Amino acid sequence: MKRKLGILATCICDADPVETLDKIKEHGFDCFFTELKDIDYTLMLKEKAESLGLDYEFIHAPWGGINEIWTKRETPQIFNDYIRTIDVASKANVKTIIMHLSSGEDAPCVSDIGFKRFDDLVEYAEKKNVVIAFENQRKLGNLSCIFERYQNASNVGFCFDSGHEHCFTVNVPFLSFYADKVICTHIHDNFGKKSGDVHLLPFDGNCDYNAMMKRLNAVEYGGSLMLEVNNKRYQNLSVDEFLNQAFNRIQLISNM
Repeated sequence: MKRKLGILATCICDADPVETLDKIKEHGFDCFFTELKDIDYTLMLKEKAESLGLDYEFIHAPWGGINEIWTKRETPQIFNDYIRTIDVASKANVKTIIMHLSSGEDAPCVSDIGFKRFDDLVEYAEKKNVVIAFENQRKLGNLSCIFERYQNASNVGFCFDSGHEHCFTVNVPFLSFYADKVICTHIHDNFGKKSGDVHLLPFDGNCDYNAMMKRLNAVEYGGSLMLEVNNKRYQNLSVDEFLNQAFNRIQLISNM
């Protein structure tokens, strides 16, 4: 199965992502994503992407303070950040945004106030023609609750993060539970819990990509494989060497 192959637009540290798109295209990638930018810059990225034939696949919403969405009585900043991400994606015609549901080992339990906020977000995103992909972190429970709550929502899906599963929840195979809900991916490597979420290039850690692809292929996932990496840990490589290795490795995974 041929899939689009992508990478984070800020994969080259200290470079302008708009200029980096030229390199991303040159090295064979089909698509990319970014974190939240202001609307003018996002539109600039979108215009450049269209000129190059690259797909601006999704915007990763901010995640700082995410636990407050379940606990804070007043509207937390993260809720406003999520609204802003939906607005920017809608105006730039970027189909999907990525959201976290919690952060840390001691994340709070799900709550009625939190569910009400996510109800509002899902409804607002639907009106704006934006899809929300919830990403796996450390907690299976909150993701399970979300997918049960929005099982009939056409604009809710799963962003599978291979590195998070490997280093945070090695005994919780999110993809085995929710492979049929996957609409996008984050691919990166690490050495499990001891190494932390270090975002290495594939095969520089010990993630089992063969097992991952068997699960994705079993449900005929046809979406992109998106690298969530940058060259911060690869200063020994030139920009071209880094992107060449990145593309070759994600292509190898795609062919498994």
